[in-house]
Amino acid sequence: MYAQHGINTIDDLIAHAKSVYDDMYPDDAGVSDFTDRRNSLNRWVSYHFLPCRIVYNMLTPDNKMLTANFDRRHWDAADWYETMMPHSILKVSYPSGSEQGRYINRRGVQNRRDGRGVKVAGSRILSPSEAKSNLMAVNGIYHYLTDLIDYGRQTQEVVLNERLRIDATTLSPDFMTSGARGHGVRGVGGCPEFPGQYGLKSTSSDPDINPNTCIGFKAGSAANFIYNDVNTHLHVRNRYLDFWSYYGDEVMICGMYDVQFKLPPVPEGDYEFRIQVCLGFDNRGIIQVYFDGEPCGIPVDMRKHGDDASIGWRSDTDLGDEEAIAAYDKALHNRGWMKGPASYGNTSSSGEGSRVPNRNTRETLRRIYTTFHTDGKTDHWVRVQQKLESSNGTFPFDYIELCPRSVYNNELYPEDKW
Repeated sequence: MYAQHGINTIDDLIAHAKSVYDDMYPDDAGVSDFTDRRNSLNRWVSYHFLPCRIVYNMLTPDNKMLTANFDRRHWDAADWYETMMPHSILKVSYPSGSEQGRYINRRGVQNRRDGRGVKVAGSRILSPSEAKSNLMAVNGIYHYLTDLIDYGRQTQEVVLNERLRIDATTLSPDFMTSGARGHGVRGVGGCPEFPGQYGLKSTSSDPDINPNTCIGFKAGSAANFIYNDVNTHLHVRNRYLDFWSYYGDEVMICGMYDVQFKLPPVPEGDYEFRIQVCLGFDNRGIIQVYFDGEPCGIPVDMRKHGDDASIGWRSDTDLGDEEAIAAYDKALHNRGWMKGPASYGNTSSSGEGSRVPNRNTRETLRRIYTTFHTDGKTDHWVRVQQKLESSNGTFPFDYIELCPRSVYNNELYPEDKW
């Protein structure tokens, strides 16, 4: 693979890394110390490492969830991961169709351009069967790629110039290394050791048959999360198919919580910051969100359904034609809310039957909290504080969206519903 790009020696690799990163970071072009994190070769190597343990089939959703819960004709299932290169991120996507497989830094839908006319091939990740290896090392997991990857101009300005829908279960590497992300019922879940069906829903008190188990994280045990209150309880739920939350799981934060989390790094630019949660239950809380220490509007009462007058959710069926739906979506956005995506929905617990898209439910909405500018080199933190005087007020943290201005403020290519 390297030889195909004219890289045959370490000097060739050094020169190639300089061509990528000296262009992207010209102020650091003179850094020659290979141990300096600003050095181009250091950036090249460290971009290939993730600070967590993720086996192949956990890089994105797997198993029946891909066919039962996703509309993959319009949206490639994807996740975004912070790498060991400072302030960098990579995308792993799983298109269906003739180009099916897992890819790094790919953009498109199935085998075609996306809705904004862009397609980037990316680098395909070989499965264990293709690599003829279980890909396990003593101190981690390795993956074989079909092409070079980097955090250069095409990655930052083309591939990542899209809406990033980042699942809450990826926001700490400890959620993944511990096996909390994607865990299922004992013996038959969607975890790597048991690559079968995700568990069925159950309310049984018997732990051997109830898959609704959560994995908790004490203060200091989840990187990128800070607990400001000892009464904060944070857990990662298992996945199952009959669940409104995106990917069938969520990070559940309970008690009189006061928690901060670090946003994944994104390229320089202006972004809209959103959170999706599941609304409309009595055990939800009233939350105040802060971005980099500044409050984002007034507290949000998550006990209210989306069709409460303060939110104003209306179904597409009630709205009628596409023109009316588009006008309503714009008006809802102006009030600081968005419907859930049409690309994902729950099914029956066995994965059979019709999918109910998040967009069609009044409980799964995205709240737009703020817009912000990042220089691509600075960490940004979000704080979520419980304002309801109750230890039962939960925050079902589903995912965040970091949406660039070129998407949320584009009259030519309005943001899609997927």
